[in-house]
Amino acid sequence: MAKKKKSREFADLTKDIDVENFRAGVRGGFSDFSDPRISSRCVYPTWFMFLVILSGYLAGCNTIADIAHFAELRETWFSTLTGLETGVPSYKTLWWFLTRVKPVSFKALISKWFQQLDPCMTDQLLVIDGKRLRRVSNNEHITHIVELFAVEGRLVIAQEKVLDKANERQALPALLDSVDVKGAIVTMDALYGHISDVEEVLQRGADYILGIKGNQGTLEAEVSNFF
Repeated sequence: MAKKKKSREFADLTKDIDVENFRAGVRGGFSDFSDPRISSRCVYPTWFMFLVILSGYLAGCNTIADIAHFAELRETWFSTLTGLETGVPSYKTLWWFLTRVKPVSFKALISKWFQQLDPCMTDQLLVIDGKRLRRVSNNEHITHIVELFAVEGRLVIAQEKVLDKANERQALPALLDSVDVKGAIVTMDALYGHISDVEEVLQRGADYILGIKGNQGTLEAEVSNFF
């Protein structure tokens, strides 16, 4: 049984997004998703499950338990927003649903849905960074992802799974293709201090900020000399 975090505070989505457009976008974009459940036994429509999940994510949830707690706290809000009187899904319902949704299909749908929002990235600061996921990685099994994070909206807009930190650069083209970054400023750490990586950013019409470390001796000296 998942334990709730009583002290957890979640963001008020009504202050950050147009919730009516958000609801309509999710309902239209996720209604035809291949549902892993037996439809005759379903209380909650597929699009509603995704609405709860995405709302929880945008409000600051990091786990399924967080999403279930958020949904319970916002049950009246969800009912008013959707017109459904079915209540909200429990932790077990959310867990069962998410563990049976194929990650590749979910990722493709999220990417397609986000592109339909037509976000303008001009002058936005986008951060590319990799990390090893806590609690799901150990010495034998490592889950390492690289994220494209929009600072202004505090939103991860794309992520790619890689073998380890040494392979983070392989995710760069896919991340940059996930959204139109034209006019944005893409920041990367010293791992991406290669001409090919910089060209990936420039080819898409974005600018870049790149970290330089002392172990890149020649490059660091050239940069210092230039400035």
